[in-house]
Amino acid sequence: MLQVLFYKLFLAVAFGYVRIGLIFLAACVTWRAFTIYRIHRNRPRNIYITSKSYSIGKWVKNFDFITNAPTHILRTSRKLGYSSSFAIPSLVEHQVLVAGQQDVEALCNSSEGVLSFHEAMTDRMKHYYTMYGFEHNNIDPHDNVPIRAVKVLLRMHIPVLRPLIRRKIREGFETAVANGHRVKNWSSVSIFQLSKMVIEESNAQVILGDELGNNPECVRAAIRYSTDAVITAEICRQLPPMFTPIIATTLMRWSGAMDKVANFIRPVVEERMRTPSKESSNATSYNDCIQWTIDSSHTPAQRATPRLVAQIIGILLASSHQMSMVLVYIIYALCDHPEYIEPLRKEIVEAVNKNSKDPLKEMHLLDSFLTETSRLYPPDALTVQRKVKKPFTLPSGAVIPTGNLIAVPVLAQARNPEVFPNPETFDGRRFLLKDGQTKDKDAVSRFTDVRYSFSFWGAPRKGCPGRWYVSETLKQAMVHLLANYDFELEDEHASRFMYWTTAIFPRPARRILLKERGIVC
Repeated sequence: MLQVLFYKLFLAVAFGYVRIGLIFLAACVTWRAFTIYRIHRNRPRNIYITSKSYSIGKWVKNFDFITNAPTHILRTSRKLGYSSSFAIPSLVEHQVLVAGQQDVEALCNSSEGVLSFHEAMTDRMKHYYTMYGFEHNNIDPHDNVPIRAVKVLLRMHIPVLRPLIRRKIREGFETAVANGHRVKNWSSVSIFQLSKMVIEESNAQVILGDELGNNPECVRAAIRYSTDAVITAEICRQLPPMFTPIIATTLMRWSGAMDKVANFIRPVVEERMRTPSKESSNATSYNDCIQWTIDSSHTPAQRATPRLVAQIIGILLASSHQMSMVLVYIIYALCDHPEYIEPLRKEIVEAVNKNSKDPLKEMHLLDSFLTETSRLYPPDALTVQRKVKKPFTLPSGAVIPTGNLIAVPVLAQARNPEVFPNPETFDGRRFLLKDGQTKDKDAVSRFTDVRYSFSFWGAPRKGCPGRWYVSETLKQAMVHLLANYDFELEDEHASRFMYWTTAIFPRPARRILLKERGIVC
């Protein structure tokens, strides 16, 4: 009798799961069919489109765009001569990729009400679910809180933070090398894990402060959180929006990292809100983004604890994920072009002797090398991404209906021979002053420069507010690696990158061999 009841219960549960699966499948098919129709209906006019948006075979599977979008974008840009805008039917809209000076300037200088940065990022990152309920709304419509906290206060405090960043980078390298696999006299380390350990532990200290940045459990949760958020956002982009609340919530709770980070941040925020303000003579001084976010929040809604916690978590994610990927690409470039290693080491020694307080200011070759690396190896094929809220006409004549995405194909933009001579060739000295040029007379290209011809940092009108901090951290990591280690790729022929839509990720399995030089800097 019990066996019969158990069997019936098993069948009931099994059929229940089958019904749920069929409902999910039917919803996906219906959503895909509606999306195909919407993409075709909203197709841009007067512009080259790479393929038919209503091809059923392409849009049911869409594997080509998901797994190979950067290659497709680069191939089309090359075909059109790098100066013509074009459109690609993607997952849920056309992606209009602008080229040519006038079209790029029109995109970069558009208003939020016409081409929306916030809606594009919300579609991509699913902020509400991946950033602890954060929403861009009238509480801070112009992003004054994060811009002041990061662009003004964080940048202003870089000299104070410099020794801390240097120490955390040193500790990150030492831990990675100590935990690596021994290969003769070398330590074999995953390049991506090394980069995450170096960058994200340093970043946790800067964003969360001494108390939380020195808490191993909090730092581990912060590192795991950034991975969870990116994976969750990318998975949800492939599925019907109606499933996002269930799937995103489930994925973000899988490890519980985001909730752990929030639970660490909340009591710190509450305690600091009870302490005297920074204007008081009795105020405690904190040099971290928790305090700067509090100081930059002025209205009651901005200073509500849930809002502050979500804002800080958003800054933590924005400042960690792509920076660690860029460091991986810097390491690749150094290994691929070892002829720059000794000149860079020589420059480091000379810069320290010339300006021990801020030697990075004297490291012009290092700055140029970093700029050239970011030119050829950005972490995403697109930048200046905007959602079209009102019909938009480019100077080239293309008409873009609402609902589409418009962006600069930065991976292709950097290969325009009219802007960068011999663009496929890595030239670590490309951005140095040439003979006859002077700093006062000629425009000098620096890593933190924002310009129309190369949009690595976004639009000149609204460039990345944290680029000075990112530059400082990446340069400190480069200096430490060059000064203290010999290094080479464990397998220089192994595949290094993988694509997921337009994002360019380093393969976690790629490894580097490290050995201390015996010359500690």
